[in-house]
Parts: sequence; C-alpha cells; structure tokens
Amino acid sequence: MELAKDTYESGKKVTVMARALQAAQRCTEIEPTWLKGWVRRSAAELELLTALERYDDDKGKEWSK
Repeated sequence: MELAKDTYESGKKVTVMARALQAAQRCTEIEPTWLKGWVRRSAAELELLTALERYDDDKGKEWSK
C-alpha cells in the first residue's frame, strides 16, 4: 500500500510542477525583461525534472508486498 501512495504522491507533484512551469512560461512571455519570472521558470524546470525522476523511480519499484 505504501508503494501505491508513494507513486500517487510523486505523480501529483509532477502535475503541480507542470502547472508551475506553465505559469512561469506565461510570465516570461508577458514580460520577458522581468528577472523574477526567469528565476521562477528555471526553478520550476528543475523541480519538474526532479519530480519526473522520482515518479519514474516510484513507478519502477517492484510490488513486493
């Protein structure tokens, strides 16, 4: 049961980070000179990549119990 919970939570994080990245991309489209938008975009990209790796790891674990 714990494995299913971990996989669900990591999948949920991917969804949240994808939305954050979309918002940051939109921000940089509206005002490309705003540094804070680019910082948020970079942070969101990094967090999304990390979340995707975690999700793949959780999804690939064997169901031992």
